[in-house]
Amino acid sequence: MTKKKILWLTADFFIDVDRQLVPYLKKNSEYEIKWVVVQSFIGAKVTEHEDYEIWNLHHRTKDPRTFFELKKYFKK
Repeated sequence: MTKKKILWLTADFFIDVDRQLVPYLKKNSEYEIKWVVVQSFIGAKVTEHEDYEIWNLHHRTKDPRTFFELKKYFKK
């Protein structure tokens, strides 16, 4: 039986919480989790790590252009 897949998106300001939660769920759940950290234009800087991929935004969070930038990432 194949594992179900989850795309877990974390905003840079929630990284402190998800750094402990997501690796635990990856090991102890029935799901295959791809973890992505969304790095905002002026947010906390997140360091590179093998557990997650970082998507860098070039606009502020409430800027409408952010929608199109995230859409571009989802198409990959």
